[in-house]
Amino acid sequence: MDLTISATKKTIEKTKDFSYAIGYFSEMILPIIVVFSIYHDMYAHIVYFLGYFVSIYLNIWLKNIIKDPRPKPFYKFLDNESTKKDTQQKYGMPSGHSQNAFYSIVYLYMYFGSFYPWILICLGVGILTILERWLFRNHTLFQLCIGALIGSALGYIIFTIQTEVYEFYKTSSVLRDRRS
Repeated sequence: MDLTISATKKTIEKTKDFSYAIGYFSEMILPIIVVFSIYHDMYAHIVYFLGYFVSIYLNIWLKNIIKDPRPKPFYKFLDNESTKKDTQQKYGMPSGHSQNAFYSIVYLYMYFGSFYPWILICLGVGILTILERWLFRNHTLFQLCIGALIGSALGYIIFTIQTEVYEFYKTSSVLRDRRS
């Protein structure tokens, strides 16, 4: 009986560590899923990554303006995680992980226009991101929610601009003249 309980505790602990790792590395996992999902559309790849970089720089800019500190003390997920005090480490509003995660989720949702199965997986990764960042005290729930809102809005805006530019380009006289 004790052996079964011990094995169960180990399994639960490893599952928690795995889910925290998914949340921590979401900024790498979600772009891979998005690129895989839209592999056939090079124009969408370019726009997605331009928007992703806009999200990163917007986050740095907002952190420098808002200057809302992170909760103290924060816990390191990785042993070699940086503890230097630059802007990204010092300020927590808005959460960059949350912002980039929800930018990717909304962009992918807008691209497919419905709940494609990968979107549900991305949503799970987004929730794990918020959970990991909150449990390790990297952000408050408010900072995480604001990051998610900004990322969602940015995903919507970038996709809408992409659609409008693509429609304009498809119907422009320049394109029609080249085809003739």
